Amino acid sequence: MLYRYFVGKGEVNIESIEKMYDLYRKGMINPTSKLYDVGNNVYVTAAEIPEFNDVFQGNYSKEGKLVKMIRYISSFIIFLLVLLISMLSAFFHLGIKEIEKNTTYFFINMLGTFIGVVALIALVTFVCIKVSKTFNSFFILGFSVLFLIISVCILVSSIGSMKHEKNDEKISLLHYYDEQSYFEL
Repeated sequence: MLYRYFVGKGEVNIESIEKMYDLYRKGMINPTSKLYDVGNNVYVTAAEIPEFNDVFQGNYSKEGKLVKMIRYISSFIIFLLVLLISMLSAFFHLGIKEIEKNTTYFFINMLGTFIGVVALIALVTFVCIKVSKTFNSFFILGFSVLFLIISVCILVSSIGSMKHEKNDEKISLLHYYDEQSYFEL
């Protein structure tokens, strides 16, 4: 496939879809532009060429399908890690004593965390797909990494608050035993 596009006093050879994409992205060509088909010796409009329809409809990007699939799979794995970390964070936030006291509350809390995180992931994925058709894999991967960072920060905070509660319990027990020994004297 070889097409020529005459721009001003010069001409541009279009050998591939990538070249058409570059020209379209730069605003030098549009669907109504006339191209000279070298193989058939005729002029055609750019929209008449089936290979270029994806470029004009916004469905084409330079990244291959394999690269997109790898980004989607890695985003999926990162989202699963986010879900696991969120569940661990909810577990540590409640604490073992609260879990032993009320298992129904624990189950509802874990289920709510699971549904909330899954809904947030689905919403972000849907918005990324609708906003950008060509670079949605970049956006989804970026948001998955952002969610991972946020969930790790929340997990660290939950672990820190759990340790702080244990220290407070130890201090209160020490004060209790000090008061008991004071009253015994």
